[in-house]
Amino acid sequence: METAFASFCEDRLTYQQRRIVQLILRGNSNYAIGQILSVTEGTVKLHRQNIYKRLNISSQRELFAMFVEQLLPPLPPEAR
Repeated sequence: METAFASFCEDRLTYQQRRIVQLILRGNSNYAIGQILSVTEGTVKLHRQNIYKRLNISSQRELFAMFVEQLLPPLPPEAR
């Protein structure tokens, strides 16, 4: 799982953004993420907006779906 977190969108997100994504995917609130990273909740919200923009998504649900999709093996052509 740690490998999946580390490699998730590594070509599209900064190191700090990937750390925030990992904390989001682990179920942390913006407030909790701020406490963990020693930044304000507002800073976390700004990072989250930038993450969503870079990934062309608009919700936490979409972020989870992207991560789960990365974990699943590709479907064989006959199953598509």
